[in-house]
Amino acid sequence: VVPMMPAGTYAVDIDLAEQGWPLYQSTAGLQPVASHGLSVASLAPDSGSPYGGTNITITGQGFPAGSGAAAAQVLVDGAPCLLLDAVSYTKIICQTPPSSSAAMSEDRTVDVEVLVGGKTATAAGAFRYVATGVPAITSVTPTTMSAACGALLTITGTGFQYGLALTVGNGRPSIPFHPQKQSRDATVFLCDAESRCYLCPTETANATRLTCRAGRVPNATYTVRLTQPQRGFAGPAFTVDALFLINGVSPASGSTAGGALLTLTGRGFCDGVVLMAGPTREQGLDCAPQYMSDAEMQCRLQDNWRTYAGAHTLRLYADNDEAIRNGVHAACDAAVCVHEFAAAATPTITGATGLTGNAGDVLT
Repeated sequence: VVPMMPAGTYAVDIDLAEQGWPLYQSTAGLQPVASHGLSVASLAPDSGSPYGGTNITITGQGFPAGSGAAAAQVLVDGAPCLLLDAVSYTKIICQTPPSSSAAMSEDRTVDVEVLVGGKTATAAGAFRYVATGVPAITSVTPTTMSAACGALLTITGTGFQYGLALTVGNGRPSIPFHPQKQSRDATVFLCDAESRCYLCPTETANATRLTCRAGRVPNATYTVRLTQPQRGFAGPAFTVDALFLINGVSPASGSTAGGALLTLTGRGFCDGVVLMAGPTREQGLDCAPQYMSDAEMQCRLQDNWRTYAGAHTLRLYADNDEAIRNGVHAACDAAVCVHEFAAAATPTITGATGLTGNAGDVLT
């Protein structure tokens, strides 16, 4: 009985137990070979979003399994279908690519091909890109958010699914997320130009409106992706700019003893960020926030227990070690992010009079 195995051509060995291996008397003494076929029996679902992202299950035979899964290739309309973890000798699950049509509103029926071991099985017209009945996005707000603290995003559109698994955001950094491994419910994630994706946990949802809590992410422009695995990605694409940067520091110099009130201008300032004045966080002075808005931050440098002079770079971080490890710190030009502890800017007291007296007396 031929076992389940990937499609291909295999040498046939016969073990006669106590008698040992036989000599082959076939043409030119060649060892016999057997060919294992490749076929596609069914595909489900058989339709999905023209923006791609539909998880399809292909059943048949001759597929590779386990560590050999990489030997299989699936093409939908000639483009690679992203293979997922669940692969066996009779089943492949993959995520469809976008339609190759320039008009995403166009319904198209396309071929699905499975390639294994030099063999190809084609299911002609097995999948259909459909523009109706799939999720669609009409707006995303806000279009700019703090990279340090994230934001609550509101997405409106049509075709969002009911019964979403709601996960409340907790303000922690957004975790790297693999869009191909999402749950069966609609999921939102943010992807940068390098295809690094971060989950945006859903907070509320109905068929036409969804909110999700984006966490801390590196400075970048992100494409908002909403997906329902059985239907695919929603479109068209909307972007959100995540900003955390300093473009001005005033004053440029202050007392070598610390205590100066600094005003920083930029974007993405929010509760929970901390400024350090010094070459590193460990060697710098804390700057206690006095005022905070998205575009401006005022903070007072702590008193310096050891006076020193010289220029020291300012670094603005999200206020925990995890965020620093993830690289979430303010972008800043080195020529801008400097506050000098300068002797010339240090107030000096040379003497005082009237140090004793009554209330209302003047000190000099």
